[in-house]
Amino acid sequence: MRVKMKTIYAGASGTCQPDHIIDLPEAEAKVLVDGGYAVAVDQAPEDGEQAPEDGEQAPEETDLENR
Repeated sequence: MRVKMKTIYAGASGTCQPDHIIDLPEAEAKVLVDGGYAVAVDQAPEDGEQAPEDGEQAPEETDLENR
């Protein structure tokens, strides 16, 4: 399950900074979302999708499983 972290995260899967999007096992992701530490996000944007509006930068995506 893909989540966007609201806080610093450190766990068996690695570490992650706030505003980064990571893939986690569904059970672990649900605990973080239910606790308010992360928000669930849709699937990865496909090539050619529009960038965020108002000059915002897209959050950096982190794949902790490939470290």
